[in-house]
Amino acid sequence: MKKRNEYSRKGSFFYKLTTNGSSETEEQISGLFHEVEQQVEAGNPAFVPDIYYSLQRKGCNRKQAYTMIVTQYAKEKYLAQRENRAFDKKRYESSLRAANRTFTEPMDVRYVPLEIEKELNAVFEDITDHEIDEDYEYCAEKLLAVWPRTKEYIIHYLYRDTNTGIEKPELCDVSELSDYNLTFDSFLPDMAMILGNAERYEEEIAYCKDILDLFRWEVSDPDEYKDDIGMALKDSGNRQAAVQWYEDWLTEDPDNGNCINAYAFMLQTEDDIDGALRLVEAHLPEGEPTAWKYHNLYLRAGELYDAIGDTDRAKHYRDLEKACFETDPDFPAFDGFEHFSEDEDGWKLKPVVKEKKIYPNDPCPCGSGKKYKKCCGKA
Repeated sequence: MKKRNEYSRKGSFFYKLTTNGSSETEEQISGLFHEVEQQVEAGNPAFVPDIYYSLQRKGCNRKQAYTMIVTQYAKEKYLAQRENRAFDKKRYESSLRAANRTFTEPMDVRYVPLEIEKELNAVFEDITDHEIDEDYEYCAEKLLAVWPRTKEYIIHYLYRDTNTGIEKPELCDVSELSDYNLTFDSFLPDMAMILGNAERYEEEIAYCKDILDLFRWEVSDPDEYKDDIGMALKDSGNRQAAVQWYEDWLTEDPDNGNCINAYAFMLQTEDDIDGALRLVEAHLPEGEPTAWKYHNLYLRAGELYDAIGDTDRAKHYRDLEKACFETDPDFPAFDGFEHFSEDEDGWKLKPVVKEKKIYPNDPCPCGSGKKYKKCCGKA
């Protein structure tokens, strides 16, 4: 009677790799990925890197390409064990090339869990748990320890090699690329806030620059991280560098309301109300359009006119800022769902109102006068 082994039983890692991707096999699956990664790096067998880059030219990111290859590699290992024969490179090549020929849609590549992904999710969740207790030094140390591995993961698995160079992912696409199994991307904006609250300003600046470099920004909004860099420069005592940062940002993007708002807020925190107001007034758009990109600029104008006692103009710009939400294509946020409430007239449809985004360096909505990240944002 032939002895059963880990490749032949239904509970084997190959079975779970090609069916349900059970977390019980993460170590084994990660081992298979490592073997295929070595094959690509060494170019042995030679057909493996050929298929790896071919799959990426068809739209796969690096992990999706690895997953396609690993599936065929595991299949041949499984069959060789079951049939009690040596691993056959020619059969491996044949099945891999066949899979590549019929491949059409990257999003059909099933997500499989890796040890590194489980590790990253756990560490970032631990950081946010301790953030609630305001243990910022602990959070900062944990982040700085795991950040090199996080960057390595993003580059090694989420980038894509194309005919024209390397394509980076959008930050907003990370969860979708992992079939919503990766959660660490949702914590990344808070990490800059944590470093700032721990007064680790140099590390905060380096972290934000890493984020700006790691991803592409055609859809996602990089302004929050740029704002964090400017305020970290200022908070670290390097005001001249902060001013230069905002000036360079304005030169690059002179119509950016978030930049003007952040720059003016820095001046406002230094009690330079006149300087902040001059900056804002110089960039208020003609005709005062209620476009989303101006909402933070109008918000800052309202704050500054209020500070000099011009309540009528303050109200005018606050009303414009509110109107920007109504012209935002995502507002009102019905988002495909109907929400109901019952009153004396019966059931009525109610829209889901989009919450206003608060950036870490915005004034805290509680009215304390502090930055959000130094006040309610700590929690």
